[in-house]
Amino acid sequence: AVADKDNLPTFVTAVAMIAYVDSETEHDPYKHGLAIALSDEGYIDWSDAMSACGGHKAAFNGAAWMLPSQNMWNAMLNANGGYTGLNAALAAAGGDSSKLLEDVYWSSTEYDSDMARFYNFYSGKWDFFYKSYDYYARACLVF
Repeated sequence: AVADKDNLPTFVTAVAMIAYVDSETEHDPYKHGLAIALSDEGYIDWSDAMSACGGHKAAFNGAAWMLPSQNMWNAMLNANGGYTGLNAALAAAGGDSSKLLEDVYWSSTEYDSDMARFYNFYSGKWDFFYKSYDYYARACLVF
């Protein structure tokens, strides 16, 4: 269900959409859920993506913002019916989904010391490339 983004309480700004929820506690590092930010951090290299996504202050104890790992991206994608479903859910929640169907997003999962995994939303496939290259980054709130 999508919250009524047009009728939020005064001084409340939506910043993320809950994209995955699990009642099992054994699935750490996800804890119980993942919320994907409504907007991108930018078109940046992997190191800057890690810093930008992890630099947000969590609104409550036990939660942390980060660049999602490959497993976290997969959990959010699967819970929303794939990349087209995640795109539609983000749009419905008032998020910027304009690049999700046609671009590449970093994950925090390293391939080796020089390369990291990324998800290609255009092809719907995982791959890896040099961390010094610029791709999009979107933060994920782990709660």
